[in-house]
Amino acid sequence: MQKCKDDLQREFYIRMTQKFGWTKNVLIHQIENQRQITFASHD
Repeated sequence: MQKCKDDLQREFYIRMTQKFGWTKNVLIHQIENQRQITFASHD
């Protein structure tokens, strides 16, 4: 969860992990994928 930018984003990923039963690897993938999408949208 240290990869999250703020508490709101951290809470979102905690809730999605609980809701969908994500593993640690899936969670990391989701966070990193979102970061790539965010960076791409700023180009």
